[in-house]
Amino acid sequence: MTTKIRLSGCYPSVIQTGHAPCGGTLCRPSPIEGPRTSARTLSETRRAHPRITMAGGERRLAAIMFTDIVGFTRISQTNESLALELLEEHRGVLRAQFIAHGGVEVKTIGDAFLVEFKSALDAVLCAVEIQKALGEHNKAGVPSRRVDLRIGIHVGDVVGGSGDIHGDAVNVASRIEPLAEPGGVCISQQVFDQVRNKSALRIEKMGRVELKNVDLPVEVYRIAMAGVGPSDSGRSRRTQPSPARTPGCPTSGTCWP
Repeated sequence: MTTKIRLSGCYPSVIQTGHAPCGGTLCRPSPIEGPRTSARTLSETRRAHPRITMAGGERRLAAIMFTDIVGFTRISQTNESLALELLEEHRGVLRAQFIAHGGVEVKTIGDAFLVEFKSALDAVLCAVEIQKALGEHNKAGVPSRRVDLRIGIHVGDVVGGSGDIHGDAVNVASRIEPLAEPGGVCISQQVFDQVRNKSALRIEKMGRVELKNVDLPVEVYRIAMAGVGPSDSGRSRRTQPSPARTPGCPTSGTCWP
């Protein structure tokens, strides 16, 4: 007997950049990419993901990464041709790291990426290397060509189909991403639990946060990286007590509207 489960429609739009999805000019190979090597597609990695076939798609556990360029709308309004060049350069840097860490590029949303990984550790290590690579790229260039990125990562169930993925895991990852500092990485409690003893990364607790369109508060952490945020202020997960939650806001940073 087959039980069909009805799934809701697409997850809410969570990144509003004011730019059309990748297409036309925006999809040209990056000038710093060299020969174009595309990140693996969903169809190429199906066998690597345990899944259950359901009405409306395939359900599986995955680590989800959302990325977003800081201030891209402002750059586009000031100098559109520069914005397009920076967009291509940033995509070249990110796609190289997706491939190196087994990431599956699901889609681009304006200047943002939605990426799926088989493990939380792969996703976190990829995010750290992305920020390091962009940092080196920024040092080698002029200030006007600087690209800063925010990254959010969450682990949970997703439902895949027709080259896309949906579900609460996607929504949570997209809501965590804006909490990161420019050049930083934010992760959920579920990600923290899976990586805490598996790398030398220093991880700091930000506190419990209520996220828009997410039923329960989410415990959020940040990856401490040189030159990004208050990583040297002694607020590490090993010494900082869990702060009281303020409804609607993280314990540091900017409230999500």
